[in-house]
Amino acid sequence: MGYDIFLMPKTRDEEKAYRITLCEEKNTDLSETFTFFHSGEVGENGLKQVEAILAIDLSAFKRSPANYMLDTGELEYSLYLAEEQNDTIKIAQIKVQIEQAKVDWDKSYDTDHRGWTLLTEMRQVVQTLIQKMEEQPDFGKHIKDAEGWGDYFLVKPSQRKYGEQRLINDLQNLLATMDCMEAEGVEYVGFVGM
Repeated sequence: MGYDIFLMPKTRDEEKAYRITLCEEKNTDLSETFTFFHSGEVGENGLKQVEAILAIDLSAFKRSPANYMLDTGELEYSLYLAEEQNDTIKIAQIKVQIEQAKVDWDKSYDTDHRGWTLLTEMRQVVQTLIQKMEEQPDFGKHIKDAEGWGDYFLVKPSQRKYGEQRLINDLQNLLATMDCMEAEGVEYVGFVGM
């Protein structure tokens, strides 16, 4: 199991998140190649190249939610070290800091939209990208380091092979995923890596 990119809904409603997950299971996950495309791990950054070749703003793909989940990792590690040293004063201080971080995160989650994208904006970006790809179906020939990408940028292949990964399919899966989220009233989405 490696690093993957997911489009996440901004919700803390566990039942809503569960219904979205059930709906998404009907769709195909994003391909492993999409993770490379998004993160730039294969040769030249695919996202930047596609953005330049098709003259499209893909900044919505690059945003990362600032408050997707509570991050107390450093505090938890400091607590571990304080417990190892049996420093009761420091333990108490760190526990207060952790509780305050939880309160602060809880208060700001619904109002802090840094790094999140309106679902309607993300849908528009994906639809525009699909349209531009269909208007310029040979754009993939202009991708540097094309051998690292294989046929990922082909829009309409002559014969599609089993298990083949294509950007166009990943974008269609993103639209289906957004349909699931929209049906549950989600307003904001963001790409998260895990």
